Amino acid sequence: PAPPTGLSANILSSNEEFAVVELNWNENTEEDFAGYHVYKSNTGDDNFIQLTSAGIISETTFLDTISNETLGDWLYYRLRSADFCGNLSAFSDTVQVERPDMLPPVPPSFTVHSTSRSAAGVQVEWINSSSEDVVAYEMQRKRADSTEEWETMVEGNSVLERRQSITQAIDTTTYWYRVTATDD
Repeated sequence: PAPPTGLSANILSSNEEFAVVELNWNENTEEDFAGYHVYKSNTGDDNFIQLTSAGIISETTFLDTISNETLGDWLYYRLRSADFCGNLSAFSDTVQVERPDMLPPVPPSFTVHSTSRSAAGVQVEWINSSSEDVVAYEMQRKRADSTEEWETMVEGNSVLERRQSITQAIDTTTYWYRVTATDD
């Protein structure tokens, strides 16, 4: 039989743990056509596993539930059609699917556990997140003896300097500082 054509993929739904990938393709029209085999790979090379190991499917839609708790960014799918004699077609074109990013970035960490305080303000230093997909950082503070909300001191893109000087007048009040990273 001819290889399947028109393979496409969409993420139907996603939560922190799982996502559902919907595959669609064009129907084969051969008279001796029996069905399809669906294959998936995490790398896109020739290490595909057959998802329809219980037999062939006759529909032109297939749902695959995937784990979002992984560091892999991409999944790859392809198909083969089969006839009633068990002959298999060549593989279809491969479709690439971006896995939903449900993992938060690695948080920045402070390089010193105290700050240097002077009449000019406070200097705070940290190590940026090691995550490659960080798009923004935010440094915040709040009074240690308060239940008030965190106050944003510095916001920036993925290249925010790791050393920040807060030049507001500082008295003897103790403050807590934190730096957060946001990914794409």
